[in-house]
Amino acid sequence: MDGVFPQPDGKVHGYFPLVALAAIAGLGTAAFHSPASALVHGLSARHKAVFQSGFVAFGNFGFALAPLLLVPLSQAFGLKATALLVIPGIMAATILFFALPRQTRNNKEAAAMRVVWKAIRKSARELGVILGVISVRSAAYTGLLALLPLYFHGRNISNIDASRMLTLMLFTGAFGGISGGFISDRWGRKPLIVGSLLLATPLFYGFLATHGAVSLVFLALAGAACFRASP
Repeated sequence: MDGVFPQPDGKVHGYFPLVALAAIAGLGTAAFHSPASALVHGLSARHKAVFQSGFVAFGNFGFALAPLLLVPLSQAFGLKATALLVIPGIMAATILFFALPRQTRNNKEAAAMRVVWKAIRKSARELGVILGVISVRSAAYTGLLALLPLYFHGRNISNIDASRMLTLMLFTGAFGGISGGFISDRWGRKPLIVGSLLLATPLFYGFLATHGAVSLVFLALAGAACFRASP
């Protein structure tokens, strides 16, 4: 399996170790987002959706910068450039280590686990629906990010141009997330989520069916609709 990697100059050589590290990274992301989202949710009583959308949007801004910065780095330095990804992670962890205690001192004592499980069982049906929507949307989003580079490659689009197009979609998605917070506070979450998901599909189809500047407009609008639908 080592032959999968044409430039074995990264820290991990082989498919299965790479999958294991990706799984650990995914667990770390999942462990971070739940308490962080709960913390952001408690910052404002009147504008919960706006604060939550800001939290999500700035994460999407980070995603948007990734292809724009990392594709040139990987072309210049190969897989060893991935070591640079450690730097922003250490910076974020350091900031959170010193900043979070000041934010959490005034929080009420955490509920006992039996109380949490009781609340989960009581809302099992609603949680099932929400988790189902999130899972379907996440599958579409993840599949899109995985397949778009292959689509660009199939159309003989250079890596640099492809990275710019991915950045465009992710940046507009971040702005869509911010506007979604205001829309949610004004007209409600259900119309926002349903309407955004319904819009995303024809917009992505328009991107695939057109060319040039029109195609880019469809891609930008599709990104905004897709990310605005974050439950």
